[in-house]
Amino acid sequence: MNRSSRAEVLSKKHWTQDLKRQAKPYLGSESNVDILKAEKKIEKLGLLPARPIAVESFIAEISSFQNIFLAEFHGVRQSQRSHLRILKKLYKKSTNLVVACEFFNIKDEKAIASFSKGEMTEAQFLKAVEWQKNWKFPWEFYRPLVKWLIDHSIPFFGVSKVNNRYKSLDECDHAVVKELKKLNHQYKSHQLVVIFGSLHMRPGGLPDIFGGKDSQAIVYQNIEPLYFKLLERGLEDNVDVVGLSKGRYCLVDIPPWVLWQNFLFQMEKRGDFILSEEVDLNDQAAKIAELLASATGLEFNSSRISVSPGWSDNHFLKKVKMKFNYPSFLIDEFKRSGGGYIPERDLVFISKLSVNVLSSHVMAMLICQNLNIQKWSLDPQKDFEAYIWYFGWQYFGSKMINPKRKSQSVDELRKAMGAAKAKEKRVLRLSVAQKAYEFQGGIGSSLRPKLKPDECLLAARMLGNLLGENLYRKYKGGKGSIGLKKLLSRDFRNETFRGFYYEIMEGLASVREPQRERL
Repeated sequence: MNRSSRAEVLSKKHWTQDLKRQAKPYLGSESNVDILKAEKKIEKLGLLPARPIAVESFIAEISSFQNIFLAEFHGVRQSQRSHLRILKKLYKKSTNLVVACEFFNIKDEKAIASFSKGEMTEAQFLKAVEWQKNWKFPWEFYRPLVKWLIDHSIPFFGVSKVNNRYKSLDECDHAVVKELKKLNHQYKSHQLVVIFGSLHMRPGGLPDIFGGKDSQAIVYQNIEPLYFKLLERGLEDNVDVVGLSKGRYCLVDIPPWVLWQNFLFQMEKRGDFILSEEVDLNDQAAKIAELLASATGLEFNSSRISVSPGWSDNHFLKKVKMKFNYPSFLIDEFKRSGGGYIPERDLVFISKLSVNVLSSHVMAMLICQNLNIQKWSLDPQKDFEAYIWYFGWQYFGSKMINPKRKSQSVDELRKAMGAAKAKEKRVLRLSVAQKAYEFQGGIGSSLRPKLKPDECLLAARMLGNLLGENLYRKYKGGKGSIGLKKLLSRDFRNETFRGFYYEIMEGLASVREPQRERL
């Protein structure tokens, strides 16, 4: 396994610290001193000896505890997704669960009960709990978790004061513990799962005040020193959970720089699409481009970084379509992928703020600039392999920045066909047929179905993600260089590219995804 260079680790540490500095104004009403003390206590946990642990073993261990505290990072969707996956796995062990949530208030009990019984619509429920006023983080991050709790008849309660108006973390924790004790008494035969902000899980915080250390598990998320320790050892891709001590664990499911950048993007989002002067997309794109150029050997000119946000009203895309004669299927692809690179203007535009999206399109920019592509003219039907290649390197670039990103496997594509709608099924059939044709080395007759351009693009994006995963694993595998610069220098517009493509696919056929369960 290739280890990250010292320069790469330092660069990512500096990037993380810069993002944290920008995020400070958004980190709650408690004093900065209060927050800094809590952060330092949690960071010290990352310096403890850590043992990588398989997901199945992790679930088996925490399921033996009466009380489970899950640390949450507000404003980052991955945090809530991880909690839902943990709850689903715990439910398989025992259906006697009760959940205490920071994101609902104590006064919300009646509204939660009515919503759970189907007596309220979602809109009525959100109005009743005053979600936007009291919590403010996107409801869509929490909807899947709440819906799953309701669908499985798992009782859940808010344990916070309205607007979380506490003078300090300690004051908040002591008040919340009183509510948790009530739930513990009311649901004596149930396993109590507490979902609360990560700073509250500090040593001396909410779990310690609650008491009963031997009967409780704490699950932290992405403690920074721990992640960088794994990064330095080249283990960041292969470890999803670590054990810190008895009953103390940490999920490793999102790199710190990705976490803070996505948090900052979410906090900066106001109304339609407005960024403060503090967050400069050009600066963030330049940092990503610098890291990608260093890893791939591609040339990078910071003066050519141009990133523009937004245009959710499609005004910009309409202008692009008219001025550069872009076909509708390409405009639709831009919409699906949250932005794109326009070589005619040497511009990256972003309509969806996330690290995965930004890094994917910055990679597209580097590729096009290095190949001197000044006009986009590929046909999805005729140049299907070229699109797969282009999308594959886009995915590779985003995976270099966010190693925890995952794509579907070929087996998952096959399984998805069963429940797919007509158009989706056609796209999936093309994707599976293309993988079979690649297995043949691109020789002989192809059983690929003839599809419309937009369907070909959808299939190419799926296959590109698979290719990007394979390229990344080959790159990180430590079995010799795959010659990134040489591969990226190959012009996919050339007539000889198709033969080259199938040669590369044959070489990548031996790369297999690690067989392990992931959170």
